[in-house]
Amino acid sequence: MANNESLLLWEALEEAFPKKNKLTVNLREEVERAEKELIAIAYRENLYNQTKTAKALNISRPLLIHKLKKYKLLEDSI
Repeated sequence: MANNESLLLWEALEEAFPKKNKLTVNLREEVERAEKELIAIAYRENLYNQTKTAKALNISRPLLIHKLKKYKLLEDSI
């Protein structure tokens, strides 16, 4: 990923996940929230092409499909 793309992704994450009080953060929920957002961004940027999205995220296509179902993101492509 190019530096410019990384910076844009980081800015998108900062906007999506404003800083919270460290004492009230649930790590599992925050990791899942960040994962969902990253997958959604990559899926849109790759025009809902699962193969390209999986490659962009460096995960297998079956794992991507599992996560798309888990986070109910498959409806976005309809």
